[in-house]
This record gives sequence, C-alpha cells and structure tokens, in this order.
Amino acid sequence: MRFCDFFVEYKLRMKSVNSVIRYDEQPRYRLALFGLFIIFATLFAIFAVSNVIFDDMFTVYMGVSAVGMFIIIVIMGILDSIRKNKERLLEEIRKPYSARRMNVFIQLL
Repeated sequence: MRFCDFFVEYKLRMKSVNSVIRYDEQPRYRLALFGLFIIFATLFAIFAVSNVIFDDMFTVYMGVSAVGMFIIIVIMGILDSIRKNKERLLEEIRKPYSARRMNVFIQLL
C-alpha cells in the first residue's frame, strides 16, 4: 500500500471517530461560566441596541458587560489550569479519544 493511499484511508476512518466534546460532558464550572458568559454577551448586545433610547447610560452598561465577560474569561482560564481539572480532562476525554485514534491506525496496519 502506498503512503498516500494509507493516509487517505486513515483520514476517512478518522471521520467516524467523534472528536467533539458534548455539552453535558463538560465540567460543571465550564457550564456555569459559559452560561454567565452568554448572559453578559446578551446584555452587551441588548445595551448596544438600546443605545438609541438610553444614550446617557450606554457607556456604563457597556463597561459593566465588558468587565463581566473579561472576569469570566480570566476565571475560566484559572480554573482550567488547576492540576486536578487537567487530570480529569486527560482521563475522561483526551485518553479515550487518543485510544480511538490508535485503534483506527492499528486496524489499517
């Protein structure tokens, strides 16, 4: 088997391996912070649209929404860098995905 044939077949089989992490498999802190991020982003959009009506409070609304989103992103980054959370993601998500990829590779050989 030529390498290009091997590579094409490997890529075709890899499409059957699911690489997307489902929403309900995410850690709870990510779900909560993602929900808060969506709320702040929605408020940001609402305040941007309501600029026509409340012209004087626009900058305050935008500032609060932007600061809220920034704080959520920082908290998410801090929580993702905790060793316990990294180990959990490695064991529950990354290792099974790598095992499925190795199985596809071994089947081709």
